[in-house]
Amino acid sequence: MNVESHSGSIWFKEIFNAKNIAIIGASEDTTKLGYRVTQIFLKSDCNILPVHPQAKEILGLKVYTSVREIPTNVDLAVILVPPKIVPQIIQECGVKGIKYVVITTEGFGESGEEGIKLKNEIKKLFKTYNIHAIGPNTMGVVDVHKRFSTSFVDHSMLRPGNVSISAQTGILTGALLHYINLTKNIKICKSIDLGNKIELDHADVLEYLAEDEKTEVIMMYIEGISDGKKFLNSLKKTIKKKPVIILKGGATEATQRIVKSHTGSIAGSIEVFDNIVKQAGAIRAHTYEEMIELAKGFSYMSLPKGNRFAIITGSGGASVTTADTGVRYGLELATFSKSTTEKLMEVVQNSEKIRNPVDIWPAGLNQGLCEIYTKTISILDQDENVDAIIPLVFRVKDFLWDPKDVVKVCMECKKPVFVAVQGHDVQGARNEFEKNNIPTFSFGEKAAFVLSQMWNYKKTLEILKN
Repeated sequence: MNVESHSGSIWFKEIFNAKNIAIIGASEDTTKLGYRVTQIFLKSDCNILPVHPQAKEILGLKVYTSVREIPTNVDLAVILVPPKIVPQIIQECGVKGIKYVVITTEGFGESGEEGIKLKNEIKKLFKTYNIHAIGPNTMGVVDVHKRFSTSFVDHSMLRPGNVSISAQTGILTGALLHYINLTKNIKICKSIDLGNKIELDHADVLEYLAEDEKTEVIMMYIEGISDGKKFLNSLKKTIKKKPVIILKGGATEATQRIVKSHTGSIAGSIEVFDNIVKQAGAIRAHTYEEMIELAKGFSYMSLPKGNRFAIITGSGGASVTTADTGVRYGLELATFSKSTTEKLMEVVQNSEKIRNPVDIWPAGLNQGLCEIYTKTISILDQDENVDAIIPLVFRVKDFLWDPKDVVKVCMECKKPVFVAVQGHDVQGARNEFEKNNIPTFSFGEKAAFVLSQMWNYKKTLEILKN
């Protein structure tokens, strides 16, 4: 059988638009994954076709003993059977004409010689029947906008947005997806867990997400790359359209064994990987937290026009470390215009405190923190010498203030604003900012780092255009 000359863009588009879904390994047992996946799929507008050799009905749905008995065409099969049965199931899918499968089952390349043998067997079957597969050892795909999910974790409460994730770990299509969305306020478009990525890989995902209109920012967790040239080419094309933030697992010799036992990947040289990322112009993260904070900045704010930033603070120490971080990563402390200096003097009333960083303490004690933050942000936004603003705000028991007016002035700013929030009611204040698309961070250093990476990406785009 000839292999189609499609690209990853077409393959993933057809997976996410699948209507007739066979769930092979569906179960009546509420403790089994086959039950959970079937139950979750019922929240979508797909036609669910459960497959089980004995069951007659699951969750009110007619059950088929095999995919061969299904009278309609099947767009996608989700496979949840034991590893030894998977080759037989793949062959049945091939005979049925099913072109796309998600293999949740684990126990292949990461499970010793027997697992490797099974992996090689199903790879041959993919080629024979021209099947494109996600996995094995995967939670599959999630489209938050459509409530489409092959995962056994219920994502129906997630808020849809513009950040998509490609990963080699189920946690980014599971618990961490909830954390990113519901706690860190990053709205999600799609999540794709490639698992062992025997067939479809990160380059295929990039080809798809580069063209996906609802995806504006891409997060990637990568353990290994099988084809560096293919990945580099896809990454280069994608970077021209949208930022790609990459976290590499297995970055040290000590973690190579963990990666291999996790997804069966060969992690490869970190130097080679870093060179690929740098050459393409992608954004490198070194921890999950860093990746999440970067995604927040890129998804909430437009890119800065320049690298000159202003800091507003009530604490000298916090502003110094924020400034240090920004300068270390390529930003410059803005020099205010004469007009800005005069306006700040009217508000702060201390010539030593109106330089950059602007220290609003103790003036804020007399005027009220809400009022002084609002006035200072507005003044700095009007200065042509300032490209971005980082207010370091605090809300403590003795100095509580309603953040709504500060949020409003941030929303009106023409320049990117990154707010660091500290004190007592931190989450309440952060939620108020972020529900209005103003990104917040726990420390000014994080805000400065994110801003610096957005500036670096802006420079990358300018180089690529020329």
